[in-house]
Amino acid sequence: LQPQNVVSQMLERFEQVALPVYEEVEGDWTLLEWVTLASIVEREAVVGRERRRIAGVFVNRLRNRMRLEADPTVEYGLGITQTPEKPLTTEQVKTQSPYNTYLNAGLPPTPIASPSKASLQATAHPEDTEYLFFVARYDGTHVFSRTFAEHQAAQNRIRDRIESRQTSSAN
Repeated sequence: LQPQNVVSQMLERFEQVALPVYEEVEGDWTLLEWVTLASIVEREAVVGRERRRIAGVFVNRLRNRMRLEADPTVEYGLGITQTPEKPLTTEQVKTQSPYNTYLNAGLPPTPIASPSKASLQATAHPEDTEYLFFVARYDGTHVFSRTFAEHQAAQNRIRDRIESRQTSSAN
């Protein structure tokens, strides 16, 4: 296959799958903004039932002019993948990149992944939620929080659980 043919096939498939969903988008998102947000949801959501809630959290953060602070955007900018044993470091989170949503307000300049139809749909119809934060449990699910204090407590509980597992397995 010629590269031009592959690109044509990809664009044709995008038109077939994504454009009908885009017509249902709630809000005044441009196509690029919507796909970019869906790509972040794609990388954050492991469990399908959480996609709309994650999309809702990001929409809330954008509405409140908060930074998205999405780990996958840092990972994308640095070309790395974090694990429970090797989470992002403070230095990595502070590394400048146009994709780093810890440092840059709004959406990154382009998508960070190819979003699935499920993530496109979740972003077209985000959950109406009060949550502003979430943290991964590293089992595919997340703990959602309304306040920063709740979020910090959830992060500490998860970190303590990971550290106790590491200590147990080392003994």
